[in-house]
Amino acid sequence: MLLEDPDIQGRIRSDPRTFLEELRPPVLFDEIQNAPELLSYVRTLIDAAPRRMGQWLFAGSQEAPLMQGITESMAGRAAILQLLPFSIVETAKVNMLHGGFPEVLARPKSRALWFASYLQIYLERDVRAITNVRDLVTFRRFLALLASRHGQTLNKTDLCCSARRFCANYKRVVARSRNHEPNRRYSPVLRKSWQTARQNPESLLG
Repeated sequence: MLLEDPDIQGRIRSDPRTFLEELRPPVLFDEIQNAPELLSYVRTLIDAAPRRMGQWLFAGSQEAPLMQGITESMAGRAAILQLLPFSIVETAKVNMLHGGFPEVLARPKSRALWFASYLQIYLERDVRAITNVRDLVTFRRFLALLASRHGQTLNKTDLCCSARRFCANYKRVVARSRNHEPNRRYSPVLRKSWQTARQNPESLLG
């Protein structure tokens, strides 16, 4: 059940208990972050029949508000799975340039529009759901800098110098410290929204 429908959201807000009672499990709620009030009512149903597992499935595209609701309402009652884009092991259509997003693989001719829309929605919705980033233009440029170094060894000094060249106001992007650590306001946002992932080289050696 897609929870982006305004009519469904209205029914949930007016009487969430009756809404759930009319459903026949198992049920999959997509974009659950649009109706977080459901979680508390689902919890009562789970507690009433704890041995019946897998009856309520939740999916969402905004991890920050979704995880907040899950951890507060469903602690000890939910298994959390991170669904990343397809890997090259799963399909040969994946490549380093275009990645493995399902929509991109299904409609390669429209991928430029999809990527542009994804980035815009990510900046306007997901980033602001995590933290109050006021200067989205600077943040977007910083994101582009990191993307240009995808799959490379992180060089913080080079990142700092590049930021200085593209933006006169680079001090807001990269903190001035001895190790040129990226600004603490931006790095957590990128990690929480799965835009960056730091891989320890030793873990790749098996």
